[in-house]
Amino acid sequence: MRAGEVVQFHAVQLADQPATVPLFSSRMLLARGAPRVAIANGAALFCVTATREPTDEAPYHLRFEPLLPGGPRERAVGRDDPRIEECSDRFLECLEEALTESPWLWPIQSSQFDVIEESPAPSSR
Repeated sequence: MRAGEVVQFHAVQLADQPATVPLFSSRMLLARGAPRVAIANGAALFCVTATREPTDEAPYHLRFEPLLPGGPRERAVGRDDPRIEECSDRFLECLEEALTESPWLWPIQSSQFDVIEESPAPSSR
């Protein structure tokens, strides 16, 4: 990143303290280290998703959505920095859009997602 190269992050549950975030009518664990690292290093951050028509011949369409603009380096970026939350919200919007457009490309059983199923409310009987 310091050399101006492209760096890839995965927004999966491989974090020390992942956040539980809404995904459609469920919830998932989301690592929030990428926005923090990007802000600290003054790097731009993009959400990259793929969509495709449900035929084998259809081309993939890659979408690059900006999540954070590049800027000056910041030495102290706290875990509660509001830009991290804003970036996570924009990431989830991009992800939900891609899931809606091409659900066959995004099996929810995939290891990319650690979906947390909603527990039914206890019966009040």
